[in-house]
Amino acid sequence: MSWRIADVIDFEWFLAEDGDLDDSALRARDRQIFGKISATGQSQNRKEIFRSWLEARRGQSSEAPPPGEHFLAAWQTLGALSAAAGIALGISVAAAVLLTYRGDEPVNVGWFFACTVGVQWLILTGVFAIWLLRRTTHLLEGFHPLRTLLSALLWSLSTAFHRLPGERRERIRAKLMGIRRRSDVFSLMVWPLLMITQIFGVFFNVGVLIALLLPLGRDVAFGWQSTLTTSPEAVYKLVSSVAAPWSFLPNPHPTAEQVIQSRFSYSEGIHSLSLPAMTSWWPFLFYATFFYGFLIRLALLIWCSLSLRAALGRFSFDHANSNALFRRLTGPTIQGHPETAGLQLPASFPAFDHTGSGSCLALVANELELAEAEIENGLITGFGWQLSKPVLSVRIDDPGGNGAVLERVAREAPTLAGIAVLIGARRAPIRAIALVLRKVLEAAGGQIEVLVLLAGSRDSDLREPAGSTDQLKTWRNFLAIHDLRLGLERWQA
Repeated sequence: MSWRIADVIDFEWFLAEDGDLDDSALRARDRQIFGKISATGQSQNRKEIFRSWLEARRGQSSEAPPPGEHFLAAWQTLGALSAAAGIALGISVAAAVLLTYRGDEPVNVGWFFACTVGVQWLILTGVFAIWLLRRTTHLLEGFHPLRTLLSALLWSLSTAFHRLPGERRERIRAKLMGIRRRSDVFSLMVWPLLMITQIFGVFFNVGVLIALLLPLGRDVAFGWQSTLTTSPEAVYKLVSSVAAPWSFLPNPHPTAEQVIQSRFSYSEGIHSLSLPAMTSWWPFLFYATFFYGFLIRLALLIWCSLSLRAALGRFSFDHANSNALFRRLTGPTIQGHPETAGLQLPASFPAFDHTGSGSCLALVANELELAEAEIENGLITGFGWQLSKPVLSVRIDDPGGNGAVLERVAREAPTLAGIAVLIGARRAPIRAIALVLRKVLEAAGGQIEVLVLLAGSRDSDLREPAGSTDQLKTWRNFLAIHDLRLGLERWQA
């Protein structure tokens, strides 16, 4: 099943919505969904499992359609409005302004070409220059006009729900802003906005072509003029070079004689010009608009469409919330047996090959009393990760410390599947903890999964349950506020 951008938005929406629900209820629901997916014999490809989960969640949702469909409808509406505005502007600019002919002065070919095709190429050249400058010199890296506009559109979409009850309205706004913070999803949403701009460009050129067809039923003269000492021979060479792409078509450009006979000057007036020479410019302008305007814009529109499809195909679904969902769907993944060295999948649950399993480094806040064997068993049963020993004790609220721990994280990160940071669920999240977690992320290099696991405190020989739903919400908000892109789950030992 192929993914649309509306599907990605809905997927992220439901993941964000699940952050407000009880963890045990989520696990029960998702295991049930995965059981149905496995029963139908569908592929166990990760993206296809997520696609089936999305369809199941859409079927379970009792609310109005999720925002993906609203985004798709808004995209289609903006595309239609962009096409209408483009064709209207193209016709009005070309017919009412550039092709105005009163009989005493011909339509200026150079000015018409500059205001239609020339402006478009100037914009495209400017965009390419900015892109090249950013890629080669890293200047203007913070200049993202399309992303800024998209942020404004997303905020506008969130304000469109003003008729909803206050609590639900604010929840929807929070989810939309959460999606905006996801850079990979946000980069996907730039392509539809680019496509809208190219739709405008395509239909603008259609409007100009229509305007160029209108003079066929009336008398319009074309000519060229210049305040520079430009010779007709130089103009002819320029025109013949510009017309090279359509040189196989009839009357691709004026001849050298026609160029000479269509040069206008106010001192001599229009009566000295040749009528065949003046009309010979019309095919040139039509071909130039079609090839350098319409076809270029159409090619860019197709390229944007193919790029969006390729970006959807490359979308990895490997961020923290996706990984947590995958574990809920397909886990508990592995059961360890103390009496044997082997690991087995639960017989009562659909089997799944966790190819992402590997070794894990455990960083434990120094106030937690967790035995190494307990940590090792929890990582195996919960994530399929083998513990990379020894467990590292971390001063979780000391941004200036933990130098040896960070060095080991950086050294072993290329060989790890993940890093688990175990923190007491009762501990209040403070800025110092955010700084420590950011250093862990930087040392990990951004290529592996980093998880914060909330563990319950030990009371005598018993350990209290892991983080409550309210504690999880508090920590999720804390991680979002500090833009820490790591996962958050309960520690299930």
